[in-house]
Amino acid sequence: MLDIQITIKGDKIILEGLNQISKEIPDAIERGLVRSALGIYEAAFNFLHGPGRTPVRLRETTRFFMEEGREGTVSAYGITKRKTKARGQFYSLQARPGSYPVPQIKGNLIRLLNWLHPGTSKTGEAGTFSAGPLEVNIYDSAIYADVVHEGKGTSKKYGPRRYLTDALTMFNQGNNIKETIEEEIQKTIDDSGMGQSSSK
Repeated sequence: MLDIQITIKGDKIILEGLNQISKEIPDAIERGLVRSALGIYEAAFNFLHGPGRTPVRLRETTRFFMEEGREGTVSAYGITKRKTKARGQFYSLQARPGSYPVPQIKGNLIRLLNWLHPGTSKTGEAGTFSAGPLEVNIYDSAIYADVVHEGKGTSKKYGPRRYLTDALTMFNQGNNIKETIEEEIQKTIDDSGMGQSSSK
């Protein structure tokens, strides 16, 4: 097969051995990169899909109970009840702060998670993101994305929750990025007839 070397340094993926191939079949490499970006994006999305902590309105499904002489209510959903005004009851889903996958609070981390095709750029809340000609960029433009990802500032007590790095590691198990790119290149070679040996 093709001699492509994949090296991961921090949050960067370095692909070596692509220069000669890229002159002949750049579209195949781009397709492989895009497929990889989509896989990493999906994994990162799942790491941001922890149980929510925001109060949500549910249909009334409570029953009364007696415990140690105190009367109260418990939801059929197994979550705690909070007193509110008369227009229905609110319940809190009680995800533990700092848990991982990251709990959904306002949904900004999920909403602002995105990725770029090769050769494109986009400006978001946290700055401008770009991808070179043979690059894809999976990023989160939420202002506090780095705080959560690296466990800084208000998230310091919880430690890093590296949903992007973990997504990359998960997707690339078994050298999946290399195999995806090689598969797209091989398809192009097969379709063009370059890979067929002539026999006389």
